[in-house]
Amino acid sequence: MVSRARQWGVIGGAVLLLFVGFFISFKAQAGTSSAPMRHAPLLVTDDVLKDADTYTADWLMWSKNYRGNRFSPLNQINRQNVKRLVPKWCFSLGTHGSQQSTPLVHNGTMYVTSTQGKIFALDAETGEMLWEFDSKLPDDATKYGPDANRGAAIYKDKIYWNNIVCTLFCLNAKTGEVIWKVTPEYYRLGYSKTFAPLIVKGMVVTGIGGGEWGIRGYVEARDAETGKRKWKTYTIPAPGEPGHETWPKDSDIWQHGGAPTWITGSFDPDLNTIYWTTGNAGPWHGADRPGDNLYTCSLLALDADTGKIKWHYQFVQHDEWDYDSNVTPILTELDGTPVVVVANKTGFMWVLDRRNGKFLKGVKVSETTKDFWAKGLDAQGRPIVEEWARPKVGAKERVFVAPSALGTCNWWGMAFDPRRQWVILVANETGNNLVWDPIPYVPVQEFVGTSEKEPFAEATKRTAEKPGRVCAYDLKTMKKVWEAQPEWEVRWGGPLVTGGDLVFTGTMRGYLQALDAETGKTLWQFQTGSGIMAHPVTYAVNGKQYIAIVSGKGGVANPASLSLDFFKYMKNHNSSGMVFAFGLP
Repeated sequence: MVSRARQWGVIGGAVLLLFVGFFISFKAQAGTSSAPMRHAPLLVTDDVLKDADTYTADWLMWSKNYRGNRFSPLNQINRQNVKRLVPKWCFSLGTHGSQQSTPLVHNGTMYVTSTQGKIFALDAETGEMLWEFDSKLPDDATKYGPDANRGAAIYKDKIYWNNIVCTLFCLNAKTGEVIWKVTPEYYRLGYSKTFAPLIVKGMVVTGIGGGEWGIRGYVEARDAETGKRKWKTYTIPAPGEPGHETWPKDSDIWQHGGAPTWITGSFDPDLNTIYWTTGNAGPWHGADRPGDNLYTCSLLALDADTGKIKWHYQFVQHDEWDYDSNVTPILTELDGTPVVVVANKTGFMWVLDRRNGKFLKGVKVSETTKDFWAKGLDAQGRPIVEEWARPKVGAKERVFVAPSALGTCNWWGMAFDPRRQWVILVANETGNNLVWDPIPYVPVQEFVGTSEKEPFAEATKRTAEKPGRVCAYDLKTMKKVWEAQPEWEVRWGGPLVTGGDLVFTGTMRGYLQALDAETGKTLWQFQTGSGIMAHPVTYAVNGKQYIAIVSGKGGVANPASLSLDFFKYMKNHNSSGMVFAFGLP
């Protein structure tokens, strides 16, 4: 017969084991101590935007903060419990095409844009629509630019947003009513706006798209209260301005030379400097524009008050490959030095001193070796171009060059884990056949100069069996730390890093994935029903963390393209736009 003392000892031991088990389970679910969930004030002032990282429950701008790092410290959802993640709500945008919006979230309200010139306000906890604004695009709006929109900006009690035909709207954040609007450019000349504005010191800072239509790029700032222009800086210098000597003399090609500015920049309040990247030179063939062609394919450091160019760094000299550098720069510190980090279409990543643009170091991030366009970077960080890689005018045989014009890294490409100082890259391995023909500038016509014997999309091929990659690079060593399981298709879904040691990103096959931020291992995925071409965000409402993503493929990834080499494994043909929000049960 077991003694009463022994019985109580057994019971006590069992209780202790249960307690220990519960503690271990709780700790595993929590990962680390829970990050505070703090909302921004109702009026989103300049100081609030400067301190955006402290308002962990909100997502107040395109890249989460002025540093452009797409990092949130929220960790209620973490690598221990992410397998329990479930859909909480979904919302139909009611539009088709390439959905590329990064939602804003402020005090429980989500603002999300879509194709076809629309923006919505949703209850971020339930998905209920609060208001909708339709800018009513003209029938030919997308003839001159891609039907895509990447998001909005918030300032005080207003929402700022561009549509594809270049109209900048200031809307009442609670009602969606128009307070003011301006249309600075005529879209039928090829100008377009597809990106989220950046709010800096009471100004709405925007750029312009249309690099294939003979535009002259620029960045401009407008007063947030009135819409009145404060400054405008062209990205191709006029005669007499520094850099104009990099364009041919006695030619007006500089007026149509491209350097579009179609992705949102970053801002350093301490240096009072806006960092904005530029795109391709126009036309694509370079026979009529000898020289480096500043400031195409460059990073510009702009004085926030005046727009004056403080310094520039050109990633591609005399671009003939459509190697845009339209990415959001990442601002961080490295060994006490303030740096700016850019990885772009070229297959390289650069680290520059953000005070003066001095090249510090760079690394090739493309895995493609055969047919790669450059031998490496020289001591100044300039690509050492393989001469065979330059397209020949009127050549009978096309030149196959990697990366393709789709690029290794593109506008969706980067996030940054500040705890580890790791850059998270979404990259692809593709190349394309190139041959250029001379072309005169004609208004309202594409200004590219590419032979029509083989359509561009059909000339683009994968250079790896599985071309879509997500990888992490240590900024200190410039070495790759991990790479996730490669995708059968290219990846155009951007990355998000969280305090829960997770990287969220989407695939063209329609999956939103959660990767272990330490190893890159896939921990969870959910099929959204259409390809993902947007960035995920995270936020909190009433003490609960959410992950949100906009789903819906389009653009190059249209049904007619699914037979192409880099889409041959895709099964999801539908392109309906949806917003999904996920949380723990």
